[in-house]
Amino acid sequence: MKLLVAYAVGGPGEMSDMCPSPRSVGGSRGGRARALVAVLRQTALSVKRMRARRGARWAVVTGGLLVLLLALVVVDRVVAARVRQAVADAFTARVEQPVGEPHVEVGGFPLLGQLVSGEVDDVDLRLDGATLGGVVMTDLSVDAQGVSTTGPHAMHTLDVQATVPVASVQDVVTQRTDLDVEVGVEGGELQLSGTALGLPLVATLVPHVVDGRLLVDLASVSVGGVGLDPSLLPADLAGRLTDLAVPIKGLPEGLVLTDAVVHPDGLRITASGTDVTVTPAPTPAP
Repeated sequence: MKLLVAYAVGGPGEMSDMCPSPRSVGGSRGGRARALVAVLRQTALSVKRMRARRGARWAVVTGGLLVLLLALVVVDRVVAARVRQAVADAFTARVEQPVGEPHVEVGGFPLLGQLVSGEVDDVDLRLDGATLGGVVMTDLSVDAQGVSTTGPHAMHTLDVQATVPVASVQDVVTQRTDLDVEVGVEGGELQLSGTALGLPLVATLVPHVVDGRLLVDLASVSVGGVGLDPSLLPADLAGRLTDLAVPIKGLPEGLVLTDAVVHPDGLRITASGTDVTVTPAPTPAP
């Protein structure tokens, strides 16, 4: 209506003054668009800066955690080395004439947590040789699980293997029989050869374990080249060659000899036990 009145009163000129020109409308829209683009750019820049600051914080936190983890691993390995040395020292203190340096492995990670709990998951020890119960042995292997860190040391399970060399078996046979014989391993069998009653003697020996005792018994025998049933031997000779005991003494409480087999180097024995307790070695008098 205003446009019609203006046209009637002032003519087209008055009407043109009241209507914005296309250029002014386009300029106004362009300004708003540029302002909007500027706002969007500023917002994007702010978001980018925030992300950069957040990424820097995460990098610092992650780096700090990695450094802490590395430090814990280093400390844990240092503690493991000291535990291995302590185990080696304790073991060699309890055996006679140890041969070589003990090789100890401590299982489970982290070890620090195990020490805090007062129990180490797994301990493996290897030693070239030692004297146990007066018998020289070689290639000792000790596997223990659930080992308490304070003495007396309790173990959930303990398995020990060792080789009784042929020379140790021969010493026992010589002492028990008072015969001039030699013991060796031939074809996977423990054999005894020498003289008896003035005749050549060859016998095959079989190891076995009875009630935790290691015994060596006759399996076959020949005298003067004639094979005989062991039961036909003279009583005196048969008695000296039957159930020869190889003494294995001084085992920890709960550890029992369980098996013995012929090995190329002698007899391979196994002792096992559960809830085994090992008391610390006595402190030498000053």
